[in-house]
Amino acid sequence: MPLQGYYADGSRLLKVRGKDAADYLQRVLTCNLKTLAPDGVIPGALLTGQGKIVAPFRIYTEADGSYTLETPGDCAETLQMRLERYVFSEDVSTHLIETQVLVLVGGAAAFEPLPQPDRYRELELGSVPIRLSTVSPGDYRLHLPPDSAIALPVPPLTDEQYELWRIERGIPAWGKELNDNLIPLHLGIDRAFAHDKGCYTGQEVISRATFVTQAPLELVGLVAEHSIVPGSELTQEGDYVGVVTSAAFSEARQATLAIARVRRQKAPPGTTLQTDGGAVQVVELPFC
Repeated sequence: MPLQGYYADGSRLLKVRGKDAADYLQRVLTCNLKTLAPDGVIPGALLTGQGKIVAPFRIYTEADGSYTLETPGDCAETLQMRLERYVFSEDVSTHLIETQVLVLVGGAAAFEPLPQPDRYRELELGSVPIRLSTVSPGDYRLHLPPDSAIALPVPPLTDEQYELWRIERGIPAWGKELNDNLIPLHLGIDRAFAHDKGCYTGQEVISRATFVTQAPLELVGLVAEHSIVPGSELTQEGDYVGVVTSAAFSEARQATLAIARVRRQKAPPGTTLQTDGGAVQVVELPFC
């Protein structure tokens, strides 16, 4: 039976308001706000001028003209600070808001009709207002009031269950696959970059790495019969190729599945690499 449940992954919400919010965000973010539907949500990122990632997020358009950015909890305050740094005379304000953010995995029949991917809808569950958005079939986000204690129609997931599900789908995590020292192309968030929107902070670096040179790193999947420790180096004939970023054991496959950040085009699917624990096989992401 497919995995079903919910998990609090620590994401937080940042509200951006003001009459200049749309123009301002369009100038600094990697995504194209002009593609957002009234009930839309798209991935995006804020970069430094050197093209390194400050924070990834999903950005929601609101009926009152404001925007809500859902970002990893460890990024939220930095994202707010960086956005405020670029405000000069614009009418723009930012506020972290208290909301429960849950990842909803698998079945969501209780919430039908489900939004299409990159859409959200407002509904009530037991008289509690919630927001449901669709990332992809089987991958949803719920926003609930901070103090609500409603009974969801699926059970909570353990850390181990959620981590395996995330790895199988090739979803990058902040502090694992992503960090603030990386140019984030080919690291699982390529949909966050709108290459046709014009300038934004870090755009020259991203365009050069996309159209002139190439990004130095990419994510791949690994399969092994032995355990793999995140942080382990990957080598091929003694040469460094990359590093394991996440790993979990799959009972269904009777194997360890992992995500690794490797030098681009150095470890195509089918390649055998070495870790301290033994050989691992490179596969495409996602696993399923």
